Amino acid sequence: MNPDRMNPDRMNLDDFPGTLAVSVPGLAEHRSRELLPVASVGKLLLLVETAREVAAGTLDQAEPVDLLAEDHCAGSGLLTELSVRRWTIGDLALLTAAISDNTATNALLRRIGLDRVNAGAAELGLADTRILDQVREPRRPEHAPTFAVGRRTTWPGWFPDSSRTGRGRARCSTGWPPTPTAPWSRR
Repeated sequence: MNPDRMNPDRMNLDDFPGTLAVSVPGLAEHRSRELLPVASVGKLLLLVETAREVAAGTLDQAEPVDLLAEDHCAGSGLLTELSVRRWTIGDLALLTAAISDNTATNALLRRIGLDRVNAGAAELGLADTRILDQVREPRRPEHAPTFAVGRRTTWPGWFPDSSRTGRGRARCSTGWPPTPTAPWSRR
């Protein structure tokens, strides 16, 4: 790869297709303060709030959740193709995290609640990153314009610098991603 192509001083980031926002503190920033759609990044907020509530004992990962017609969504996932219509909180979280299952996300979001997810995000310093609506396909004019929004500048400070740990994977202060002792990681 040509190193000049990745040098922010030598490329016009507005020429990229779509909307590109970059925030590498001390190195490069482009449109990093704009509130932009963040797609499935919003699912991280839901997963973190789920993990926080399970860890606090206010949510039982074994609690069953029935899938409703309003939960079903095309796009990524398996649940729309399966006959089982009752899943546990832990299963829904696993499907949301592992394969970005939209139907699992919607059922879990319905159970946890949009307000609790966004309040939890604000407590973690992510007030500008929030879920606006369930995942929808198609998204119609009467719906929120996107599933989730955020500012790129919010995220770098939230995850510890994993390059210092040598583990190659960041871990946020809530304990996410789950460890082998997390309730839904045991089978």
